[in-house]
Amino acid sequence: MQNREKLNANLAYFKNSAIPQSNTIIQTAGLQYKNGQINYIEWGTLVTQALAIQVQYAEARREHQLNEIELDYLLQNNQP
Repeated sequence: MQNREKLNANLAYFKNSAIPQSNTIIQTAGLQYKNGQINYIEWGTLVTQALAIQVQYAEARREHQLNEIELDYLLQNNQP
């Protein structure tokens, strides 16, 4: 159960903080590049970092879903 709570907290962090920040980074980098404030390499670095956050979120969701499947399996097999 502790693992479930940890995974839920991790997902909440991504949903409430990391993903919105990641989206903001992508939007801001696009605008800055369009306006000539940053070059292509800087834009690429920012977008790569933001996408890495989104990949981490996808991995966290996958881990959470696998945990839920395992928990459901264990609960179903422990019934008399």
